[in-house]
Amino acid sequence: MLAQSKAALDKTYLALRGHKIEAEPNVLAESGLLDDLNTPLALSKIHEWTTALNKHDYGAIDKIRALGKILGLFQKNSENWLQGGADAEMIENKIRDRYAAKKNKDFKTADAIRDELLAAGIILEDIPTGTTWRRA
Repeated sequence: MLAQSKAALDKTYLALRGHKIEAEPNVLAESGLLDDLNTPLALSKIHEWTTALNKHDYGAIDKIRALGKILGLFQKNSENWLQGGADAEMIENKIRDRYAAKKNKDFKTADAIRDELLAAGIILEDIPTGTTWRRA
């Protein structure tokens, strides 16, 4: 159950990554918290809104953050949550080494660096603006 809970938190933090909250709408009525503090329903709403956000429904961001605030969830910056506890400087150095290897078309070394980080529980994500990383 703990691993499933962490995976659910990771999924929402990934969806929230890079998004700023603009306002806090009243999500109590939608979330089920007015129904005798129906926490399971509230958590299912967070999952529903995370799915909507992953489909580019950016109106879900404020709902997730507002309900998360009420429940004491999602209070950390997404990057802090996803990268917490890892040696950021070492990982950033490895990412730079991997980038240099890829630039020199040394894909064997680049793959070895990625595999080494993955074995250490670090997932690299190549995006158009560079490489981001998170704990597995």
